[in-house]
Amino acid sequence: MTGKPNKPIWRKTFDKAERAVGGRLEEMIDTRQFADAMSMTARVQKGVVKQVYGTVNRTLHLFGLSSLKDTRAIARQLNRVEAQLREVSAQLEALEEQPRVTQAPAKKPTSTRTVPAQGRQPTKKPVKKTPKPDGVGEG
Repeated sequence: MTGKPNKPIWRKTFDKAERAVGGRLEEMIDTRQFADAMSMTARVQKGVVKQVYGTVNRTLHLFGLSSLKDTRAIARQLNRVEAQLREVSAQLEALEEQPRVTQAPAKKPTSTRTVPAQGRQPTKKPVKKTPKPDGVGEG
């Protein structure tokens, strides 16, 4: 068994057909007319796909179902929320790693203002003016 291995019959048939038309097909592909035809075909296909998706989306919405466009928008929104959550988690971890500084509890501010009874207006207390000693505040 010296020599080339035997090719399957389908491969022999394909090679024979390709040799017969391959050269002419390559010449045709290199023409301006072929490029124009492919460009027009792509535009027509894009328009048809857009119309089909539009019709499908309207039909789905008519029945209260989510379309592919809706699902993609929700997925983008979810990705943004997940990114924000990762960022907040990282910030929280960084804060937790910092040493804690103990602080004295803050004093609550004391208020002299009284809370009025329900339905009543608060009354203003008269402000007493005290006379200043001579020579203070002049200047």
